[in-house]
Amino acid sequence: MHLATSPDDQQRWLAAYSGAARALAEQKAVELRELTTVQALRDTDLLLQAAAEAYLAPERLHTSGLVEQQRLFAPAR
Repeated sequence: MHLATSPDDQQRWLAAYSGAARALAEQKAVELRELTTVQALRDTDLLLQAAAEAYLAPERLHTSGLVEQQRLFAPAR
């Protein structure tokens, strides 16, 4: 990865980033305008279903994973 170290590189990077941000904002606005109530409800239902499945995962019923995480990080101390 090349870092923009010169002022010219930084200006080009900023222009590209700003252009991308505008394009993404425009795309988001278009998608929101075209979103129907049925699509919004379907997508919301899918997100809620995924959240419910993650919450009810069997491995999450007995532990948060914090103890396992600490066991893995302990050697790095």
